[in-house]
Amino acid sequence: MAEPFVIPGDLIIRGETVMQGGGDMPTGSVGNDQVEAAAGIDPTKLGHLHVVTRYFGSHTTDAAASRIVAHNAYVAGTLVAFVAGSTVAATSTGTATIEFKKNGTTVLSAAVVLDSGNTAFVVEAGTVSVSAYVAGDTFEAEITAVSGSTVPKGVFFRAVFSEGAIP
Repeated sequence: MAEPFVIPGDLIIRGETVMQGGGDMPTGSVGNDQVEAAAGIDPTKLGHLHVVTRYFGSHTTDAAASRIVAHNAYVAGTLVAFVAGSTVAATSTGTATIEFKKNGTTVLSAAVVLDSGNTAFVVEAGTVSVSAYVAGDTFEAEITAVSGSTVPKGVFFRAVFSEGAIP
């Protein structure tokens, strides 16, 4: 390789710059502001944020023990958040307990409990204790317990996943 030409100070080039034969860009030298909105970058080279919202039943349906597949990972990623709520809040002693599981094992430090202290349409956040996952991992939301007199109706959940580029 030929001896590089070194400029010991700032360099300003007005006009278009063309690098024939490619070039190595230092890590972190290209950020969001440097990429045009219409750049046409292949989606397989980008990370993806998946926001999954599902419901266990309509707003007229009492919560009941059931399980729903939420996501099957195509590539490795991170579980960013999990919340649950209901369209009709429980009253009196009614409760519904919701777990979020990866391959059958909970990923929350404690289940989300919807009870008379909750408000309709206001979500309760679960604390994610196991966030990393690999391609092929399957996530499920499960109402594991329902008890009391007037249980919540229209139970729903939202999970947020951040996945890397598709190989």
